[in-house]
Amino acid sequence: MCVCVSRGSPVYMAPEVGANGRVSRASDVYSFGVLLLELMVGMRASIIGDAVRAATGGLTAAELHGETNPMLAVLRLHLPPDRSPTCPAELRQLAADCLAPAAGSRPTCAQVAETLVGVLESLAPLARPSAAAAPAAPAT
Repeated sequence: MCVCVSRGSPVYMAPEVGANGRVSRASDVYSFGVLLLELMVGMRASIIGDAVRAATGGLTAAELHGETNPMLAVLRLHLPPDRSPTCPAELRQLAADCLAPAAGSRPTCAQVAETLVGVLESLAPLARPSAAAAPAAPAT
């Protein structure tokens, strides 16, 4: 289902929304990918884009590494697997998939949710304190 509307923050808009004003579930997934990128990098997308443009004088073809989407280039530049060991590879891949330039290449909302649950479950053992590390109960 597509709805013709062209309102919103441009930095969160999927390429097809900017091009023809059509929003869809796939464009929502793209917007979620931008939000996920913000969380992973620790900066708002507008600030990320401004910082990259200011530092480089604009994104060149070389800086985009063949990407047509600047957000994907930012993801690859700021969170490469070899320099971000604390960011799960599945989460990096989910952000990249959500930011796919072609709407048909993005995951569905259900696939996004399933991947997020999987990432959380893989991190759960790290978040749970071990019994040995738990504080002792106060003596009465």
